[in-house]
Amino acid sequence: MKQILFVKKRAESIVIGVLLGSIVVFWSAFSAAQETSSSASQVPQEQQASLEQTLPEELSRAEVDDIITLLESETARTDFVNKLKAISTLKPEPMGQALSVSELLDLEQSSSELVARYNALLDALGMTDNQFGAMAVSVAMVLLLLICAKANSWLAALLDQRLNGLRRKFFLDARRLAMLSGWLRAVGYAIAFSLSYAGLAEIWSLSAMLPSGTLSYSGLLDLVLTFSLLIFLYVVVWELLNATIEYYLHSAGRMADERVDTMLPIIQKVIFFILAILFGLIALSELGLDIMPLLAGAGVFGIAIGFGAQTLVRDFLVGFIIIFEDLLQIGDVVQLGDRKGMVEKITIRKVQLRNLDGTVHTVPFSELSVVDNFTKEYSYYLMDIGVAYKEDIDQVNACISSVSKELRADKDFEQLILDDVDVLGVDSFADSAVIIKARIKTQAKAKWRVGREFNRRLKYAFDQQGIDIPFPHRTLYFANALAHSEAAGEAQ
Repeated sequence: MKQILFVKKRAESIVIGVLLGSIVVFWSAFSAAQETSSSASQVPQEQQASLEQTLPEELSRAEVDDIITLLESETARTDFVNKLKAISTLKPEPMGQALSVSELLDLEQSSSELVARYNALLDALGMTDNQFGAMAVSVAMVLLLLICAKANSWLAALLDQRLNGLRRKFFLDARRLAMLSGWLRAVGYAIAFSLSYAGLAEIWSLSAMLPSGTLSYSGLLDLVLTFSLLIFLYVVVWELLNATIEYYLHSAGRMADERVDTMLPIIQKVIFFILAILFGLIALSELGLDIMPLLAGAGVFGIAIGFGAQTLVRDFLVGFIIIFEDLLQIGDVVQLGDRKGMVEKITIRKVQLRNLDGTVHTVPFSELSVVDNFTKEYSYYLMDIGVAYKEDIDQVNACISSVSKELRADKDFEQLILDDVDVLGVDSFADSAVIIKARIKTQAKAKWRVGREFNRRLKYAFDQQGIDIPFPHRTLYFANALAHSEAAGEAQ
């Protein structure tokens, strides 16, 4: 039935269109017949525009032509009229009034229920509408700022990854320029915190919590941005200076130099403290403090320290001289007074040693009067070799020389030994042995390794050649026994 009603409505619209089209066509023909012969074949511009305005918007020119063809054909016109009569005999069913969207969704009732539930929730929480709105805005603001801070941390991590290519290109340390990404991450969190603090104080009308009254949020943000810029400049200067030093040392081929290992940490600490003091004074000036009295007070304080802490000042001066003159380096084996060990750490004020059993000795520079360095440029392993009195000294010397040549031919020791063994000769006569002194020139820190291996091989060589290494012993002579033996010899 709905389809029939649709067809009927469509047919009615077509009939109306046909009638309007017929009127328009007949009127056009009549108007054209009244024109003169010279203009009979043309339609004036004004009339054509009027005709186009008269046509219904629903009919196109093709549809008008179809209607004209339908009316001109007797058979088609009769068939069309019969169809209209058949449609007119049908009784359309009454159609209900269409429901609006609001009625269909029942918005009024739904909104009323929602408002009732909202009011019940506020009553249960003991809150007003303004308080609940402020809380919702506060939570949304904090969550948004946290998301922004996390996104900033992700950008900082991405920046650190991008800097890896720069580190490889200029042969920098693996953590060089890492402070830039750390600065970006810290600034993101600082801005998020300051905005959250200012926003919450503004939302909840906590003006007393803000340092600068009505413009508190802008003042706080300006302070954060100012300090962020200062820290950024500090980080850039610090990282660029260190990167320049590392690039220069790598270009000069001295990155693994012990002198560099000794001087570089001290230079970095000096640069760090100078930059920290400089930017600290700038930060105090940005806070509105007059730094001139601070500088004057620092000068007076320095003079007082100079008089009251003379030992500390002496530590600095002596340490500077020792480091500048390269008396010892990181990794050297030294003896400072009665303390002996390998140098592990050097600062401007003290030196730290570790001996063979792991004991750490910390010696202030002010207590140093003599520095004994056992590994400066090269070393000698000194040997006191004891043999029995009955042994041939020339044979012993030849055996020592052959062991030295054999050791130098070993691929594990050929780079460690700088020269053949130097047999100095018979050094002394002990109670039960003749002492022969010899030495081997080795690299700075290899003398103990080379000396132990040389002693092991020399023992085997003495055993093979029958050279006796005496142990301490004592021969006793008895006077009575000697007299009896002499008398017995004379009697025979």
